[in-house]
Amino acid sequence: MKETIVKVRNLTFGYDKNTILENTNLEIKRGDYIGLVGPNGSAKTTLIRLILGLLEPDSGHIELFSQHIKKFNQWDKIGYISQNAREFNSSFPATVEEIVEGSLVSRPGFLNLFARPNRKKIREVLRIVGLEKHKNKLIGNLSGGQQQKVLIARVLVRNPEIIFMDEPLVGIDFNAQKTFYNFMKILNRELGITLVMVSHDIFMLMDQVNKIAFIRNKKLQLHEVDSKLDSLDKRKLLEKIYGV
Repeated sequence: MKETIVKVRNLTFGYDKNTILENTNLEIKRGDYIGLVGPNGSAKTTLIRLILGLLEPDSGHIELFSQHIKKFNQWDKIGYISQNAREFNSSFPATVEEIVEGSLVSRPGFLNLFARPNRKKIREVLRIVGLEKHKNKLIGNLSGGQQQKVLIARVLVRNPEIIFMDEPLVGIDFNAQKTFYNFMKILNRELGITLVMVSHDIFMLMDQVNKIAFIRNKKLQLHEVDSKLDSLDKRKLLEKIYGV
């Protein structure tokens, strides 16, 4: 039985008395790769921000690693790539290595910027994401796909057990998207990192994830996905999810 690392129970939330999530329930198991989908404005980003404690629910219960969210303090276990993560100044004079290193420096207790363990960890993470040879390049001189890998490296260097990604492929070309999805498989299946990805591309997700979480009309439905589904089975699953 896989460990439940995120538990959401009877969660309700709204803005200005306009409820957008109602009695929402979700369990994320260790090793899951979940695609979070739904129409624009269906509260996909809001749900992630609630789970991360960036918003407070109107009612309901959230647990992270078996702790109530208000008592949880092991945030290094959780990685987050937000929608606006790539909205940085491309002319900022920082190298790939410096950008990744900044994630470690921000941690309490990491006072020595050039400590050997930091350098070793950074080199290992850059090797994993395929940017070891680009470590001295300025961030603005990288392609969109490479910049996305830098953001992933910033998260990985902190040894997360689960990573939330909010539409990480916006603005990335098709070939870079394929590379990204292949890399996500490595993180999930070989490194054992639990992944939750918000996306509109449900067709691509169905070939990657083991579960689809679909939000519509303030409710969340969770569906198991078999990686061996043929075209007909995928069509049946889509009909089940969308109701048409």
